[in-house]
Amino acid sequence: RIVDIMEELKERYNETQDKEDYLRLLYSNPCGFKLTARMTTNYRCLKTIYSQRKNHKLDEWVDFCKWIETLPYAKELITGGV
Repeated sequence: RIVDIMEELKERYNETQDKEDYLRLLYSNPCGFKLTARMTTNYRCLKTIYSQRKNHKLDEWVDFCKWIETLPYAKELITGGV
């Protein structure tokens, strides 16, 4: 049932683009329910993200930084050979 509720809240937000609907969706998200998002970026932004979050206390950021390290030319352009 929670998946159906989240879908309804998401659809309502997508229709209205209202901040209140967004917050309702965000705060109705149960703990442990995984949210995903798409992101478009470039190596310059990834370099900033990497430098700011490589030692972050949240495992999600550490995992993301490890993924950044696997990108082509990451050593030369992002991590500085780390």
